[in-house]
Amino acid sequence: MFVYEAGSCGFWIHREITALGHACWVVPPSLIPQRPGDHVKTDRRDSENLARLARAGELACVHVPDVRDEAVRDLVRARDDAVIAQRRARQQLKALLLRNEIRYVGKTSWTSAHLRWLSELKLPQPAQQIAFQEYVNAITVATGRIERLEQAMRDEVSTWRFAPDVAVQRRAAFWRVRCDGLLGMMLSGFIAVVANCELAMAKIAPSGNEFELGRALDVEDINIEEFP
Repeated sequence: MFVYEAGSCGFWIHREITALGHACWVVPPSLIPQRPGDHVKTDRRDSENLARLARAGELACVHVPDVRDEAVRDLVRARDDAVIAQRRARQQLKALLLRNEIRYVGKTSWTSAHLRWLSELKLPQPAQQIAFQEYVNAITVATGRIERLEQAMRDEVSTWRFAPDVAVQRRAAFWRVRCDGLLGMMLSGFIAVVANCELAMAKIAPSGNEFELGRALDVEDINIEEFP
């Protein structure tokens, strides 16, 4: 039997080992028991520790997705990265305008009215105008990435093995959850194992006050890393 810590290399090692007919466990580092005061880490010590804990039955393993599930997860993560890039570019643009005492008088940012105001805006110095336009271009590029990736996610779901579950959950308590947020939850293994919608809502908002039924959730609200 083989045991290794989950990391940035994904699950190809697990697939290679199991294809040869061997058992293989993938263990999350955060759930590996540690002895108090044992702060020395070497490959040999870590290997011996994993072997000892596996023999004692004290290891918790992660679910290993199949190749298609992992591919869909990569698509969701790519969309997450695009959202982060868009948010960062927006913050940088707002900071530039704030430094130059330029304020939008409308109620809501990033609406069609706000974008029209930005398109007509001229900064006092040519160098500032160049910087301003680069930030605007970065936002436009990130927004385009998000739109393309969300469409790709919708297309992928139509032939995915969890497509019926997506349809059922969107008709149930999560009927207005965005496709990207719902995909993230399903890929985390959350929706797949929770049949009770009240329990699902309690998982999202333990206080009972943070979750409004029917409120559209963005992927920022439900991240694929939030659930084990």
